[in-house]
Amino acid sequence: MVTLFAGGKRIFRKFFKSEKKAKDFIRESTREEDERISAGKANPRWSGGVCGVNEAIAEYLKWCESRNVRPRTRAGYEERLKAFARFVGNVNVHGITRADVVNFATQPQCKSIWTQKGYRSDVASFLQWCSERGWCGNDFTKIKLDNVLVDEKPIAFLSVDEAEQFLDACSPNQMGRLALQLFAGLRPMEACRLRSGDVNLRLGRIHVPGVLAKGRKSRTLNGIPDNLREWIGKFPFEACTYTTWASAKRRAVGAIGHDALRHSFCSYGYWVLGQEKCLRFTGHNDHTIFHRHYVENSVDEEDAEKYFNLLP
Repeated sequence: MVTLFAGGKRIFRKFFKSEKKAKDFIRESTREEDERISAGKANPRWSGGVCGVNEAIAEYLKWCESRNVRPRTRAGYEERLKAFARFVGNVNVHGITRADVVNFATQPQCKSIWTQKGYRSDVASFLQWCSERGWCGNDFTKIKLDNVLVDEKPIAFLSVDEAEQFLDACSPNQMGRLALQLFAGLRPMEACRLRSGDVNLRLGRIHVPGVLAKGRKSRTLNGIPDNLREWIGKFPFEACTYTTWASAKRRAVGAIGHDALRHSFCSYGYWVLGQEKCLRFTGHNDHTIFHRHYVENSVDEEDAEKYFNLLP
């Protein structure tokens, strides 16, 4: 017996006299479906329209701009899509297959599974957009990668001594920005974009507007730690470019993880502020990931008390 599904629902069952006949039927059905996809017949919107991949990328980026996608995000799309165009050559979009996406995303230089998934997501979204405009017939949704099992690496965070050394070495005009990441868990770009008017020290409140936040979702941080109030009160700050902040960080402590400061806040904040407050401050809602990354590490309550007692 073979059960056939479509859209996640059972359509019908087909019975066979032998297991061999059932397997032959499945093999033939799979081959026919692959042929329909490769020929572009699986998508009735494809009317035979022809567009080169480089021309399609240019149109896609214009479309992203019309949707008010942020310039930095558009630049990332452009970099990955042009790399994909070099990978497949200046072919017409309708000649690109799902296998091309997989082969591009799993190149040797894409070592991290997160890098591979990012490449796959950006390219597949672009090609699906092309499909919706009738430039190709293939379906580029739900492309699976053959994940290689690897041992999980511990996240990068600062020890209490390292955090103190960073605060001592940081330039005064970047000190408030550093404190926002260490003691409130702001993302680097959020800390760079934040303005002094978004902070109310009297109420102990920080507002991260949607225009500054990742995903354009605003959030309000009520009850900020007391030591953060002192750092911000003593070292006012204004918005700056990410390059300015990254250069100052590199001069002070060299190379550390992009989100090491934010990871430090979560690791120590769990013991002092609690998990729910840390999730609210950082704009996360996944309790499982938070627990795996920040609770099951080497930080203890004593370290956390020292961390949130670092003062100017």
